[in-house]
Amino acid sequence: MSTLTASWTENQALLASNADAAAASRTGDIDLADAGYDMVTVTVEAVFGGTPDGNLQIDFYASSNSGSDDDTEPIFSAEIEYATSTTKRKTYSIAGVGYVAVKITNNDSTDAVTTEVWYAGRKWAIA
Repeated sequence: MSTLTASWTENQALLASNADAAAASRTGDIDLADAGYDMVTVTVEAVFGGTPDGNLQIDFYASSNSGSDDDTEPIFSAEIEYATSTTKRKTYSIAGVGYVAVKITNNDSTDAVTTEVWYAGRKWAIA
C-alpha cells in the first residue's frame, strides 16, 4: 500500500537581510509550480530602530504566467506594527497559486528598518 507524505524545503532565502531606508521597498519572487510546491510559508522579520514611526507593509501578488505579469492588486496585504528597538517576525501561508511575488515596504518617515524574508515550501510524494 502506498503512503502519501509531505516534505518541507525549509529556510529558503527570499530577501537577504538589508537596512531598508525610509519609504523603500523591495520584492522577491517564488515560483511554486517550478519548484513543485503546493504551498509555501513566508516569514518576514523586521528589526526596528530607536525612533520608528511607521509599520512594515507586506504585499503578496499572484501571477499565472511565472511572473511575466504579476497582478496589479495584491492577493492580500499585511503589516508588522512598529515598536521601538524591537525585532518582530510574522509567518504567512500561501497556497492556490503557481507563482507569488512578495513585496515589503518600509512605511517609516525617516528611519531604516532591517528586514529579511525567507520561506519553506511543501511537496507531496507517494512512497
